Amino acid sequence: MMDIETLDLHQERLQRVAALLLGSGARRVLDLGCGTGTLLQYLLREPQFERLVGLELSGELLAQAKMRFETLSADFRSRLELVCGSYVDPPGTWPTSMPRPWSRPSSMSPQRRFPGWSAPSLPACVLACWC
Repeated sequence: MMDIETLDLHQERLQRVAALLLGSGARRVLDLGCGTGTLLQYLLREPQFERLVGLELSGELLAQAKMRFETLSADFRSRLELVCGSYVDPPGTWPTSMPRPWSRPSSMSPQRRFPGWSAPSLPACVLACWC
C-alpha cells in the first residue's frame, strides 16, 4: 500500500509526464507497461491526443485498467485501446494505427529498437515508456 507522500510523488510524476507529452504536440501515445492505465487516464482528458494505446503484459493489471475505463463515453473509448502483450513479442492484434518497429534483441538501445517512432513519416508521435 502506498503512503500519502509516495502517492503525491506518483501523481506529480504522472502530471509531469502528461504535461511533457501535451507540450510535445504528440497526437498518438503508446504507453508501454501501462499498468492500471493511470497515465492514460490523465491523457484522455486532453483532446489533443487522438489515439492512446496501452500495452501491458500483466493480465491482472490490464483487467484493472479496463475496469477504470468501462464507464467512459463512446467518444473517449474510441481514442483508447488496451492491449495485453509484451513489446518484445508484439501481440498479433497490434493496433493498425501504431507501427511495429521492434526487433528481437533486448539489448538494443531504444533509438535502434524503435526507429520508426522518430521518422518524419510519423509527425507529432511520441513514445512514452513509464517505469
